[in-house]
Amino acid sequence: MDLPTTHDSKFTPAQLKAWKAMIQLLHDPAAADRRYDALKESAHGRIISTDIARFLDDRYAKPPRRGNTRDMAPGWDLA
Repeated sequence: MDLPTTHDSKFTPAQLKAWKAMIQLLHDPAAADRRYDALKESAHGRIISTDIARFLDDRYAKPPRRGNTRDMAPGWDLA
């Protein structure tokens, strides 16, 4: 798999951290599969869903503070 080697220079520090985490996750697909399969919502990997896959991002997996949402725009740039 060809992974991106550069990122958008307009990324915020948080977006850059997420981008780096995504690249690290993609370097080991077997480990990513094991992490996904371990997510309760995936029913041991039997349910494939991008909504569930978002929980591989530790920032998304943490419940937001009261009154906040999980919005991590621009999520489509990191997909």
